Amino acid sequence: MKLRSIGIGAAVFAVVFALLLCGCSNSASTQSASEGPDYADDEAMTIIAKGLEARWAIIDATSYEDNAENLKKAVNAELEIDKPLRDRQFEDAKMQGDVLNYINTLEDSLEVLEKYPYQSSDYYDKWDSVYNTRTSQLKNLVDKYDLTVSENKQSTLDELLTAGTAAQNKTERDDAINGLFEKATFEKTDQGYGYYEYTATIENTTDFSFKDVGIVLALYDSEGVRAGETYTSIKSWDKGEKARFEAGSDIDAEKVKASVDYYAVSE
Repeated sequence: MKLRSIGIGAAVFAVVFALLLCGCSNSASTQSASEGPDYADDEAMTIIAKGLEARWAIIDATSYEDNAENLKKAVNAELEIDKPLRDRQFEDAKMQGDVLNYINTLEDSLEVLEKYPYQSSDYYDKWDSVYNTRTSQLKNLVDKYDLTVSENKQSTLDELLTAGTAAQNKTERDDAINGLFEKATFEKTDQGYGYYEYTATIENTTDFSFKDVGIVLALYDSEGVRAGETYTSIKSWDKGEKARFEAGSDIDAEKVKASVDYYAVSE
C-alpha cells in the first residue's frame, strides 16, 4: 500500500514538473516573440561610419593615388564592415533601400578597379561616375538618417558631402535636359537631291536656363540599324523658352533618337 502511494506521488510530481517546464518554455517563447526581429535601423549608420573610417585609415596610411591595390584594400575594408547589413532586417524600408544601394555602389567601385587599367581614360570616366554616385548617396544618408563620424574625421566627410551636393546638382540638371529630348519628336523633310532635314521645336520646361547645347541625332533605317548621325546646337536656351533644333543629312531615316552631347547652365 505504501509502495503504491509512493508510485502515485512520483507520477503526480512528474506531471506537475512537466507542466511547469512547459509553462516556462511557453513563457520564454512568448517573451522572445514579443521582442520581435532584431532590426538594424538603430545600428546601420554606426556601421556605415565604421566602414568609412576603416577605408580612410588605409587611405591615410598608403599612397593610394599611385597604387590600385591599395585603393582596392581601402574599398574592401569599408565593404567588409557594411556587407553584413545586407542580411539584416529593417523596420524602415526606405532606409534599407538606401543602405543596400550604398553597398552596391561600393561593389561597383571594386568592379571599376578590377576591370579598367588604373588611371586610364576609361578608368577615370567610370570612377568619376561611381564616385559621384557614392558621394551623393553619403549626403543622402547624412541628411535623412544623421550619419556621423568621429570628430577628427568630420572634415573628411565634409569634403565628400560638398562633392555629393555638386553630384546631386549635376544629376538633377542632367535628368532635366535629357528628359526634354527623350520626349522630343524630330520631323523629317525631304529637301530634294537626296538631302533631308530633321527639325523639332522644344520648350524648356525645366527650372534651368541652358547655354551651348549640343545634340547628336542618331539616324536609323527601316530595319532599325543605326545608319549614321548628325548634329545640331544652340547658343542659349532660357527656361520657359521654345527653341528650334534642326540638322541635315543625306540619310533617309525612319527613326531619329536625340541625345545630349554637351551643355552648360546659365548662371
